[in-house]
Amino acid sequence: MDILDVVYSEPTVSFHEYRLERMIIKYCNQNNIYYYHDEFGMLWLNVKTEKDIRQSKLLLVSHLDHPGIEIINSDTGKWLGGGQPNLENTLIKVFNEDKIGYGQILNMIYKNTYKVKVPSFAKAGCLWYKELPKGYQIKDNTIYTYAADDLIMVAALLEAVKYNKSYTVLLTRAEEFNLTGINKVLSNGKLDKNITKVIVLDTTHQTLDINIGSGIVLRFGDSEVLYNVWMTKKIEDELKRLNLKYIKHRLYWGITEASAFMEHNFKVGSIALSVENQHNRNYEGKSSPEKVSVDDFKELIQFLKQIDLK
Repeated sequence: MDILDVVYSEPTVSFHEYRLERMIIKYCNQNNIYYYHDEFGMLWLNVKTEKDIRQSKLLLVSHLDHPGIEIINSDTGKWLGGGQPNLENTLIKVFNEDKIGYGQILNMIYKNTYKVKVPSFAKAGCLWYKELPKGYQIKDNTIYTYAADDLIMVAALLEAVKYNKSYTVLLTRAEEFNLTGINKVLSNGKLDKNITKVIVLDTTHQTLDINIGSGIVLRFGDSEVLYNVWMTKKIEDELKRLNLKYIKHRLYWGITEASAFMEHNFKVGSIALSVENQHNRNYEGKSSPEKVSVDDFKELIQFLKQIDLK
C-alpha cells in the first residue's frame, strides 16, 4: 500500500494543509495526473482549468485536514476541530512550511485553548503516536493511523485516479472547521449544479450496527438533511453492480460537506468508511490512533477505480 506512504508522509491540520498539498502535487506530476490548484488552496484532480471544473459531470470530494492544534505563540495553542480526546500531556508533531519537529500539549487553559511546549518555528501540530513513526501501521488487517478522517479517503482517491479519468476530484481544506473550504468553493460559483453530480467521501464513527470491516458505508443523510435520493440510488446501483459489501447509514450527529452541496441544490450522495476512535478519541475519551479495516479500504479503491455513473 505505497499510497499510504505518500499521504502519511506529511502532517496536516485545518488551515495548515500546505505540506500535504505539496506532496500530492508531486505525486500527480509523477503519475501524469492533471491538477488545478485554485485561489483558495483547494486541489482539483483530473482537470487543468476552471473551464474543465465547470464542465465536470461527476465530482468526488474529500478533505485534506484533520483536527489538530494551531500554535498561537510559544506556549499557547488553539484546538481546531471537534470531538477531541483528553489532550493533557499529549505528544504532537509540529510543523511550518519548511520544518518539522515535536512538542507537547500540556494542559487546557480554557475551552479549546491549551498550554503547549513547542519549538519556536511551529505553526501547527497534529496528534502523534510513537508506535506509528510513519504516521500509520498495518497490523491484524487493520490500518492504525493518526488521521484516518479523512486521509484514508484521500489515499483511496489518489490510488484510483491513476486508472479512472472519468470524474473530477476535489480535495478541500478546513472541513473540520465549519466546512470552511467547501463553503468557499460553493459561494464562488465554480460548479454548475445542472451539470455536476457529486459524491462526498468521508469517514464515520463506529456504532452498534457499523463496525470497521462492515464494508463501504452508503451514507444517505446527516443530522441536518437527507441527501439526494436519486444520487443515493445511483451509488447503491454501482455498489451492487460491482458486488461490493456495503451498509446504509445516516449520520445522526454532525454535518458533512454533502450538507453544503444540498444547500446549493446539487444532486449529491455520500460514501464513507467506518473508523474506530474517530478524531483520535477512544471509548474512554483518551487519545488513540484511528483504525480502519484493510478490507474496507481495498473495496473502496475498487469502487473508485470502476465507478461508472451514467
